[in-house]
Amino acid sequence: MHFSPDLESYVQEKITTGGFASREELTATAIQVFRELEREKSPLWAEVQARLAAAKRGESKVMDFDAFEAKLIAEFCQYGVSH
Repeated sequence: MHFSPDLESYVQEKITTGGFASREELTATAIQVFRELEREKSPLWAEVQARLAAAKRGESKVMDFDAFEAKLIAEFCQYGVSH
């Protein structure tokens, strides 16, 4: 599996800092979390989908990435995923 340089850097950081034992573990965890979010149609997931749809219509808004990151981390923590 090939990642963009930015994602590859993130993956390596997570493995190096001990967040995940391997690339496979990180990928499997990400897929599990994504699947759970998709199943639950969480408010965060709904927000992401709405923003993507708005962007496709040319109606994108500035997003507060710090607030989004905080929401995402909180939601991941519900599934036992550390950051």
